[in-house]
Amino acid sequence: MVTNVKQTVTIHAANDLGAGFQKITMNGERYTFPTAYAVQQSHEYLSPSRFVSKEDEKQYVNKLLNKLDVSIDSAVVSDKGRMYVGESAVSSNIVATRFNVVTASDKKNSDIPLIMSLSTVAAKGLIASYNETNEIPSELTVNVEMTTALPIVEGRKNEAVDLLQERYVNSEHVVTFHNFETPVNVTVNFVSAGVLLEGEVSYYAIEQATDEFKKELKADLDKHNPDFNYITADQLIDIENIIIVDIGESTTDKAVIEDGEIDTLKSNSLQQGYGTVLESALEDLQSSGNVKYKTRVELQKALAEKQSLVRRNKQEKMREIVEAKMKRLSQEIITSTEQTLQKAVRTELIIVLGGGAIPLEPTLRSGMMEMTKTADDETGLPVVFISEKYAQDLNRTGLEVMLKVLVGEE
Repeated sequence: MVTNVKQTVTIHAANDLGAGFQKITMNGERYTFPTAYAVQQSHEYLSPSRFVSKEDEKQYVNKLLNKLDVSIDSAVVSDKGRMYVGESAVSSNIVATRFNVVTASDKKNSDIPLIMSLSTVAAKGLIASYNETNEIPSELTVNVEMTTALPIVEGRKNEAVDLLQERYVNSEHVVTFHNFETPVNVTVNFVSAGVLLEGEVSYYAIEQATDEFKKELKADLDKHNPDFNYITADQLIDIENIIIVDIGESTTDKAVIEDGEIDTLKSNSLQQGYGTVLESALEDLQSSGNVKYKTRVELQKALAEKQSLVRRNKQEKMREIVEAKMKRLSQEIITSTEQTLQKAVRTELIIVLGGGAIPLEPTLRSGMMEMTKTADDETGLPVVFISEKYAQDLNRTGLEVMLKVLVGEE
């Protein structure tokens, strides 16, 4: 039940908004949502939730982030319709809007980052308000301080960072939640929005590595780079001349760190990622009439699921197509990194991370290590792959580090 409670809530957010998933930390709590929204037609509107008890209401509100049914009034969001966002979008029967990983969508001008960010921080604010007052507010203002990032190829363009910051900070945004009998309006004000570069923020996470993370880095170094096993874990994270290869859904960022700072002129992006592999494989499979999957997410799930004896052969054929495209992408990444290395001649270490690094590692590691060798130096450079436990989350961790700086906690 919506009451006359009026509240103001502050949200501190580290927002890693990838082409596949939004990994966001809000007031110290970590969440992951599909990066997607689905616009509803009027005949698709669902009746608002009704609660049989206060406990029923409390449980619903605390799960609101997975049930987002909103509309957004903002001068910088062009899609004004009522929509499902995140988990509710992919769970609905409506075709969802996602980033185009083939054309590498322009994040700074897209509605998707604003819709995802506004919906999640507004919902988190509503949950925080409810847990403080035990009532659904009639009016709520959420003040936000946030860090986020752009791909290098986009973020280093003239005024791109400023443009995205302005879209957040220089507009008033109102998010209306249609989940309740009386819609709840939440005004979102961005007090500050720090926009950094993907890959760059991973370096900040590596600089702040925990002892456990250091051990993982050292273990990978020793196992795959025995010529460099004399380097200690602390020495490894203290290296200041690095190329960080961040393989995402739609881009592979090569962040050149020199003397502990990013060199944006030498850094660059390959506009392909693991999502590109899946989209290309899906096109081939669909044209052959062999699959019913409509999105790369469905294909990815099908490849990961344990299949029955009857379906296992079909799964293996799908894997063969995907693996062939993974080998092609691996070679593209190796060639692109070699070109970056020719500019960044002081590089002492290459670190490979990101969600795409996990499936690509078997086809990528040996070629990457061989690429660093020359006629004069048969040892080459150490190449370290971040383990699955950390690979997908280092950008968010780096954004958490910079969020503390933004809000004055460090």
